[in-house]
Amino acid sequence: MMYSITFTIKKYIITGLALTLATVLTLPAYAVPITLNDGTFDFSAELRTGSSDLGVIFFHGRGQHPNGDVVRHLGTSLNDRGHTTLSLSNPVPASGLTDFQSYANGEDYIDDLVFARLGVALNNFSSQGINRVVLSGFSLGSRFATASAAAIDQGMIDLSGYGMELVGLVGVGMYSSLAGSAPTTANDLNVLDTIGNLALINSINVLDIYGSNDTQAVVNAGLRRTSFAGKPDFYEQKIIDCPPNDGTYYARSNGVYVPYYKNGNVNRCHQLRSAYTFDGTNYTLDPNYSLRNSANAPLESIVGDFFTRHFETVTVSEPASILLLFLGLPLLLIVRQRD
Repeated sequence: MMYSITFTIKKYIITGLALTLATVLTLPAYAVPITLNDGTFDFSAELRTGSSDLGVIFFHGRGQHPNGDVVRHLGTSLNDRGHTTLSLSNPVPASGLTDFQSYANGEDYIDDLVFARLGVALNNFSSQGINRVVLSGFSLGSRFATASAAAIDQGMIDLSGYGMELVGLVGVGMYSSLAGSAPTTANDLNVLDTIGNLALINSINVLDIYGSNDTQAVVNAGLRRTSFAGKPDFYEQKIIDCPPNDGTYYARSNGVYVPYYKNGNVNRCHQLRSAYTFDGTNYTLDPNYSLRNSANAPLESIVGDFFTRHFETVTVSEPASILLLFLGLPLLLIVRQRD
């Protein structure tokens, strides 16, 4: 009988080590820079491989990059939850200029590249066994993500060919439609027309996040909500409180501290940057306005809650079951000795 107990203990130890190794191998990965090709250009991307069947495709803000503001923080936090994330370089106008007018003037050109890069991302996910996709973007990237969701919802892009389905859209710093660009129609999507594209989306859950002093996002919030074609409870809007515009707050940008608001500019709130106070000597992070870059920050918390409610399920993992067995073994041995 002692041999049987010893053998059983060894078996669970071996099993526990194997499961521990498997857990380590599936821990969230650091972002890996990769190069993809959209059929016209090579472009850079950031890939974080996860262990779930859910993947998130990101488009970044204007003038930024795949590891830029907001998409870096959300990519990290969602990968920490076990999901694969892929952040794509945004296409730029043929002129190479990234001002809004250049985007408006080159809308047809940008449309083609956005959808081409989306297809490349979907192929990448398909090769990794991803079954469900969430699209996400910040600022200009939220326009591209919304247009991509509309194209899928309208059947212009068929995800069944990739073996997956679209389940959600997360936009941060969403505005309305870019002035000077053509309106979206059912047969001709303008990737710069957020309002027109929301009117074509009706089957997925949408999360619309923006800062309290991000003027354009605030002004157009009601229009975005009423433009959405799906059920009202499918569309969620969350406001993150930015610091008051009283001249006492600073943001850290490129390693230096700058006024949070300057000459009426509210871009720091648009970017959901954390706010610091200055006592004449030191800059100190205000805990009330630590807006992103931690698991408990408002940005990550809001998105995490959205994923928990709509895309994730809570189950007792196998390692937890093994742990219970280990905890129970000493009691079994004590009982056996008393027998």
